[in-house]
Amino acid sequence: MKGWGPPASSLPPSAIPSNWRESDGREPRRRGHIEAMERLLQQVRATHTHYCCGDSLKLQNPSRKQSVSRSIKHLFNSSNKFVKTLKRGIYLAAVFYHKDSLLVTAEEQIPIVEVDDSYSSSLMQDFLWFTKLSCMWEDVRWLRQSMSVSMSSASTLQARHKMLTAAAQLQNLLGTHNLGRVHYEPIKDRHGNVLLVTIRDTESQHSLFSGRWMQVTKLQSQRKSLSTPEEPYALDILIITMQ
Repeated sequence: MKGWGPPASSLPPSAIPSNWRESDGREPRRRGHIEAMERLLQQVRATHTHYCCGDSLKLQNPSRKQSVSRSIKHLFNSSNKFVKTLKRGIYLAAVFYHKDSLLVTAEEQIPIVEVDDSYSSSLMQDFLWFTKLSCMWEDVRWLRQSMSVSMSSASTLQARHKMLTAAAQLQNLLGTHNLGRVHYEPIKDRHGNVLLVTIRDTESQHSLFSGRWMQVTKLQSQRKSLSTPEEPYALDILIITMQ
């Protein structure tokens, strides 16, 4: 109807809808944010390194040197290897795959190391903290050193320190820092086992350690389960559902 509403020429410019094409050529809003966060992280590392070095000098004593020598011997201990069977506790498993093949150990097992022989009621809080490590695997050694100095008698940090130790051990055995992404939930069974799983899709079947690649179906068919279908072990649950 004639006369209804203001003429088109009187409409304010803000009433004209925008479109995505108008944003072409503009700098992204998050430009430089990653670089800024990296600079902050470097500052935090430098601060921790300064205090860690100072505290470590104060802690130098015969007992300290003795414990270091024992830890060095532990590196060459035959027990510092992959776990073959689960015996109640927390374990860390690495699932490296390329298409339909998995990276397995010389014994044709999934690479697994032990975290601890028990777990507390705060397991889920510790697990959620552990999932963040998948964004900074290269900093595991630095985190272990920082936590060792700050732990003293804090029992709440012991479980997380053991997770860092297991991750570092798995990195050394596999010959890579990148363990992939942490599976969104732990795999538990009724036998008291908890399996933390990291998953990595590799670009090629390159050998990371003295292991080899095996098809998932072959691993599943050769697996000799020690549990029953009604109460499977966590490792059996992982292999069965891996496809």
